[in-house]
Amino acid sequence: MGVRATFARTVVITYCEAQYIDQNNNVHKDTVKLFGNHTLESAQNAARKKLNAKGCIVESVRHKSFYGKMSIEQFAKYCEKSDEKEW
Repeated sequence: MGVRATFARTVVITYCEAQYIDQNNNVHKDTVKLFGNHTLESAQNAARKKLNAKGCIVESVRHKSFYGKMSIEQFAKYCEKSDEKEW
């Protein structure tokens, strides 16, 4: 069994058309980009948090996806590291 030289995965991005109320009670309309395959219902809370809004209504969602690969060397260079061990 060989050692893997790359990581690969399909990435889904959900684009939400949303109306929201900001911290100053002003109403805005914007497109919010969320990583993951969100439904209209699951996007509501995620969009509100991303916008730091008091309230948010997601009116529609659309999706894009791509298959991405990265070498282990690139991954080790750019990833967030935690719980590093040596033996």
